[in-house]
Amino acid sequence: MNWFVLPLTVALIGCGDGAEPAQTERRESPELSATPSATPSAPAATATPTPPIATAPSAPVPPEDAPGGAGDEEAARVRSSLVIDGEGITPRRVTVPAFLSLELSVRNASPQEQVVFVAGAQPSRAVSVGPGETRRLALDGLRPGSYRIDAGPGRRGGTLVARGERPPG
Repeated sequence: MNWFVLPLTVALIGCGDGAEPAQTERRESPELSATPSATPSAPAATATPTPPIATAPSAPVPPEDAPGGAGDEEAARVRSSLVIDGEGITPRRVTVPAFLSLELSVRNASPQEQVVFVAGAQPSRAVSVGPGETRRLALDGLRPGSYRIDAGPGRRGGTLVARGERPPG
C-alpha cells in the first residue's frame, strides 16, 4: 500500500490551483551535511550588484520641435504683383492691408533693366529687375497710408495704399 500512497501524494503535491507557486524551504538532512572543519573558512565572496545607471527618460518630441510645429510658420504676408514696361507700372494702384508684411512681385516687360522703389517704406527697399525677369520685393508691414511706387525717371509710377486700423495694444 505504501507504494500506492507515495506516487499519489507526489502527484497531489505537484498539482496546485496555479495562483501562486508554493515556497519551499530547503533543508539538508544531517547525513548529507558536511562536517565542520576546525579552521574557519573565509566568507564566500558575494558579487555586489552594480547599481543601475540612471538615464533620462526619452521625452516625447514637443509639438514645437516637430515638423510643422511652432517656429515653422511664416509671418502673415500679403502678395501682390506689378508689371513694369517702357511706359511705367501696371496696375497703377495696389491696395494691401496695413501692418502685414508685403511681398511685391515685379515683372519687367521692357527690354532694359528697371529699378522699382517704394518711397516711404521703412526700411527703404528697392529691387532691380532685368529684362524679362521677375523679382520680389519684401516689405515690412506698412502703416496706413499711401506710398509712391517709383518706376524711374520718365515712367509712370504707381501708388501702394495700406488700409486698416492700428491693432490694439
